[in-house]
Amino acid sequence: MDSNLSSENFLVVFTSKTLLENVLNQQQANGKTFIHIDATYKLLSNGFSLLTIGTENSSHQFRFIACAISMHENTNAYEKFLKSLKKAFKDYYNYDWLPSIVISDAADCIHNATIKLFPESKHIRCMFHTIKAIRDKIFRWKVPEEKKNT
Repeated sequence: MDSNLSSENFLVVFTSKTLLENVLNQQQANGKTFIHIDATYKLLSNGFSLLTIGTENSSHQFRFIACAISMHENTNAYEKFLKSLKKAFKDYYNYDWLPSIVISDAADCIHNATIKLFPESKHIRCMFHTIKAIRDKIFRWKVPEEKKNT
């Protein structure tokens, strides 16, 4: 446990052995594992971020793995979050968790943390955030009259 309990380092991780097994099941079904990782501020009213991580089954249905409440959405928070999950996999299943693919938005903090902890993983941008970025870019190109009609 981290003895430095300042708000700067506040991070609480929630998972269970059953949720962690979603990764093990994916590994057995596909031979590889991949994760979706992101954060939201919409679910907590105190300004903290909710970091989330999940995977998919062979039918492409999302399977939740864990979440964390953090004072900040930064590289340090994601590193702590992922390290705690790596430790849980090792402690409970003697499994060295090394996802093949990390899927996220374009946040540098996610990319930096995953590259540090999973250097062999390929990091790709999720479809939702890619389409959103394209739509945002197209909207900025419109003339003011076109923007009124959207």
